[in-house]
Amino acid sequence: MSDLEPVIACRGLSKQLGARFALRNIELSVSGGESVALMGDNGAGKTTLLRCLAALCRPSAGVVLWYGRPAGVQPQDRRKVAMLMCQSCLYEHLTPRENLLFAARMTGTPTRRVDELLERADIEWSTNCTVSQLSTGMRQRLGIARAIIHDPPIWLFDEPGSGLDASGKQWLDDLIAEHRAAGRTICFSTHCAETAKRNSDRILCLDRGTLSCLQHAPFAVGSDVSVRRAA
Repeated sequence: MSDLEPVIACRGLSKQLGARFALRNIELSVSGGESVALMGDNGAGKTTLLRCLAALCRPSAGVVLWYGRPAGVQPQDRRKVAMLMCQSCLYEHLTPRENLLFAARMTGTPTRRVDELLERADIEWSTNCTVSQLSTGMRQRLGIARAIIHDPPIWLFDEPGSGLDASGKQWLDDLIAEHRAAGRTICFSTHCAETAKRNSDRILCLDRGTLSCLQHAPFAVGSDVSVRRAA
């Protein structure tokens, strides 16, 4: 990959679900170390776009590239991506530590990383609880820790701030800021304009599957982040 090659790219990306297009002819490039926020109404296509970018959803047309190559074709390439979905991928009957240990073993990650992340997420105290006993916010912290257990260079997060209280959102802001500075490439969805402003270099707005608005961060607090249909 050349220095100018984007880490993530999609070319002519469309996804049809039944008679409806969830995505229409999306063109997107995300550079190394860049953080991009996706905004838009419910049903705008944010989750579908993230799933396509993560190679979890096959496009109806177009292509997704990681480092200039088709995404997800080689099994080892999938370890370059952290994917956080709205639906929890945690095992309810296991403890937080057991969940992270399982993820570490699946990705060939040293077990010391488990305790590092439990402490970083401020959930080391919960190691004797099962996930089913955790609050929504603690589950979200654990889900994020599980997603990044193998320290991948690409983060694709669907509403990572969902369920977090004020301290949890500050924790997430700090985590993203630290890893942006370390060169991670991040793309996340949110309904909160302030979260998008704080944590991204660009804000992409989706409207009914169409990339309709592109704004650059940072913005002044209180500035408008609107979604406009493409002409």
